[in-house]
Amino acid sequence: MVPAWRWALACCLLHTIAAQSTEDSVFWYHEAQDELKAALNMEPNRNTAKNIIVFIGDGMGIPTITAARIYKGQQQGKNGEEGNLFFETFPHVALSKTYNPDRQVPDSAGTATAYWCGYKGNYETIGVDARVSAGQCQAALEPRHSRPCLMEWAQAAGKHTGIVTTTRITHATPAALYAKSGHRNWECDGKLGEAGRGCTDIARQLVENAPGKHAKVLFGGGRQMMMANLNNTRFAPEYPGGCARQDDRDLTQTWLMEKRKQGLNPQFVATTAELRALDLNETDHIMGLFGNSHTPYEDLRDKGPSGTPSLTEMVETAIKMLSKSENGFFLAVEGGRIDHAHHDTKARRSLSETLEFDNAVQLARSMTSEEDTLIVVTADHSHVMSIQGYPVRGKNILGAPQIAEDGLPFTTLYYTNGPNVNHTWNGTHVLRQDLSNVDTTDWEFVQPAGLRRQEETHGGEDVAIFASGPWSHLFHGVHEQSYIPHVISYAANIGPRADFKGGRYARSSASCPSRQQMSPLALLLAVAGRMALRTV
Repeated sequence: MVPAWRWALACCLLHTIAAQSTEDSVFWYHEAQDELKAALNMEPNRNTAKNIIVFIGDGMGIPTITAARIYKGQQQGKNGEEGNLFFETFPHVALSKTYNPDRQVPDSAGTATAYWCGYKGNYETIGVDARVSAGQCQAALEPRHSRPCLMEWAQAAGKHTGIVTTTRITHATPAALYAKSGHRNWECDGKLGEAGRGCTDIARQLVENAPGKHAKVLFGGGRQMMMANLNNTRFAPEYPGGCARQDDRDLTQTWLMEKRKQGLNPQFVATTAELRALDLNETDHIMGLFGNSHTPYEDLRDKGPSGTPSLTEMVETAIKMLSKSENGFFLAVEGGRIDHAHHDTKARRSLSETLEFDNAVQLARSMTSEEDTLIVVTADHSHVMSIQGYPVRGKNILGAPQIAEDGLPFTTLYYTNGPNVNHTWNGTHVLRQDLSNVDTTDWEFVQPAGLRRQEETHGGEDVAIFASGPWSHLFHGVHEQSYIPHVISYAANIGPRADFKGGRYARSSASCPSRQQMSPLALLLAVAGRMALRTV
């Protein structure tokens, strides 16, 4: 029998050897081998997508994903670099080119038109093509300047539809699903002005027009855009500087009354407790507006019953509600406040929002099957945050661990523009803020920036697409952003690509005849059909 002390010594030696060789060449060879095996065993899923869930991380560029990955690991006591966000484990990854037709660096309105509608729109326009410039009301009303979008495709196929966002429900990203507008700012009638005369504000389009009025689930913020005289209600005072209704209408009541006239049971909720109290089996439509403007940041959110539900809880409720449909569903989810924290150059808050967004993706995947549910995770655009310097492995991603040539520390996360430009000139040298005694991990810390701007700008580089489920392998390279909904259309057999047979993999299992087997007339019709598809 081996003495206990020898076992203890052996275990100690093995632990020491393992610690020294954790990431030696053998480690990385095994790591690559496992990944290669998984790739070789991957088979394309060519089922029809009964359900579609699209997650938009607003402003979630690749640097944000990398930093959030490290932040997540460090929150768990690890180095961080070696980990993954959940959606990074999806089998298919591609890149998306985000430019607007009239901008190298885009905004969230024109990009939303691209990934919801399948055609690119100009800067600050909603749901209309490049023949409409920002502020053009009458041009936006022209039917030839727009087409139906993903939500309408899904409803036409008998699917239930829903929107979940942490921004206002009338904000740019969700608005492009249901509205056609010459300007993203026309969220309520109080913002139309002279330029918008004759156009319908976005909030009214949501409540009065298809496809918005047919949505089964509407979760987000934006009560102020829907209700006039908000100060006279049970809600907090109006959001300063926001869009205020001038028509003395409460569109939430309009929404409720119209549903009840149809013999339906709609529910309006405004708190976590009200959301949790819903009987989804007895509910036909839900509108949940959890803020007068945007919903609170995750770190500032009131997590009590009278507060605001998390993005993850809203997604869970939405999926439960939409899953009642026998024909499947389409759900659009936006983590919108990733973007807002970046605009304020508060990096920790943006990374926190990204982790909550990732939690929602993980929950959605756990509640659905990869066999029949396509989940796409992407961003509308990036930001100008960079991960800089040469910090050693495992250093706090939010810290200031490095010393520059001027002898002062600098942060790993840095913005090329933003409000915190603490540079001065002493006549011979540029002097900058000394961060030695500053807590750069504080939630309210404003990251240093190179060029002064009151609000940091978007970035113009490509963003990532992560996909899991039926036909997710069609995300495979560098794509125009407008390609995204065409894949979804084909995968789910809805919309303009429902019967598309121009690709190599047609949905039908029957084999197509070769050119030599086709009659001259059949060949002529086939060529004409393919030419017609190119014009669609």
